[in-house]
Amino acid sequence: MAELDKAIRRPAIWVVIVVGTTLSVAFNYGVSYVTYTNPGSGVSAAAQQEMLTTMLPDQMIATVIAGFPVFASAFALVLGVLIMGSEFSWGTFKTILVQRPGRLSVLTGKLLVLSGVVLAFVLTVFVSAAISSYTIATIENASVNWPSMWDVLIAIGGGWLILAVWAVFGAALATLFRGTSLAIGLGLVHLLLVEGVLDVGRQTSNILADLSAALPRSNASSLAAAVIPSSSEVSEAGVEATVGSTQATLVLIAYLVGFVLVTSLVFYKRDVT
Repeated sequence: MAELDKAIRRPAIWVVIVVGTTLSVAFNYGVSYVTYTNPGSGVSAAAQQEMLTTMLPDQMIATVIAGFPVFASAFALVLGVLIMGSEFSWGTFKTILVQRPGRLSVLTGKLLVLSGVVLAFVLTVFVSAAISSYTIATIENASVNWPSMWDVLIAIGGGWLILAVWAVFGAALATLFRGTSLAIGLGLVHLLLVEGVLDVGRQTSNILADLSAALPRSNASSLAAAVIPSSSEVSEAGVEATVGSTQATLVLIAYLVGFVLVTSLVFYKRDVT
């Protein structure tokens, strides 16, 4: 309960969630709508109509989930680092461990709060997208057809798993490096640069393709593609299924469990002062 209260009272957590949600809405709906209403001379009527289609409620899942494997994952990583690493930066872990039952109890509380914060982030993004898509549909007098509740729940669950992996990865890095700055830097380098290069290289190398298929980002993209309803075009959503949905889910769960174990082992054994 104390960890939850601490997270709620921390402005940095809210800033990350608000900025991540705002940028998601801005990129997925704001920029797209401006382009739709002010098209260039080379944009055909069919292309313009396609822009509008991607912003309508029935395409909400495809539009939103496309940003989870990379864009939203970066914010989730930062959340994980902040929740776990700030105590190291402040030097407060020693005091906390003196007052509480034990290290694993403290860590369990932090990881549970982190999972809840990630879920709040996912829900905020989806709710904001729903409001944005409904607003655009109303302005343009377009039909409002929502995805089924089951499809939405599946997408929220898949989105949570994707972001939870990167959030716990951030927590693991923060525990390893006992701070926030280096953990955020190295985490983002891995997510954006290392896995980004491998993702490009897999198109020309079988070895790189196999390596990429074993890493979180490719499996996150495959899971994102899998949760998009069949009425949407995966290719247009910007995600690609390089592995099957079952494999993607199992690999991400394995990474999630692995990162939790690494965090637990290091936190339990290492001097936190």
